[in-house]
Amino acid sequence: MLNCEERSLNGRAAAHALHAKHQSQHLTAPGTAAFLAKFEDEVDPMRVLPPEERRRRAAHALKAYMARLALKSAQVRRDRADRGAADQLRTMVKTIQDLIDPAQPGEGR
Repeated sequence: MLNCEERSLNGRAAAHALHAKHQSQHLTAPGTAAFLAKFEDEVDPMRVLPPEERRRRAAHALKAYMARLALKSAQVRRDRADRGAADQLRTMVKTIQDLIDPAQPGEGR
């Protein structure tokens, strides 16, 4: 049985072998088409709009989707940075406290 790292390496090797035999665009085209069709379905589920208008609206729906992803990503990065800064501050405060009032050997705080 393969462990997690071996499965990852095995999958990576298989992906490289697949892309060595085929053009990447051909492999991803069906998924890309389905992803983009989702936005056309969102803006015109009954297909009543002219194709050009449907594509225009779908393009804006895609941009809105990507903008929401970017916002979420920025929020997560900010939250991680805030947590990192708070951890650093706690460490600095502890270090300063230890410098000001070092505990005697055998004594605890």
